[in-house]
Amino acid sequence: MYEKQQFFVIRLKKNALVWNEQPFTLHYHPHSHVLEDFVAHLGFRSSMIQYHYHIVSFMDLEGNRIHVATNLFRLKPEVIAELYCAR
Repeated sequence: MYEKQQFFVIRLKKNALVWNEQPFTLHYHPHSHVLEDFVAHLGFRSSMIQYHYHIVSFMDLEGNRIHVATNLFRLKPEVIAELYCAR
């Protein structure tokens, strides 16, 4: 996945299983809609995906809480939220 440089930002379903959460970004922009930013594994422990993903939670313009997963670790969480909303 990383070798081919195929990057993605996908929305997580409400029932997505997220394990081994570790904080990623400590400082958000003061006017940011970002609620959470961490790195974690996805899936059941028995079938956990071997890669870890950058998880960002934010509020959209309608006030809905959105959770997205991406393999873009070098981008700020605000940029990841903007990428998802611009799709």
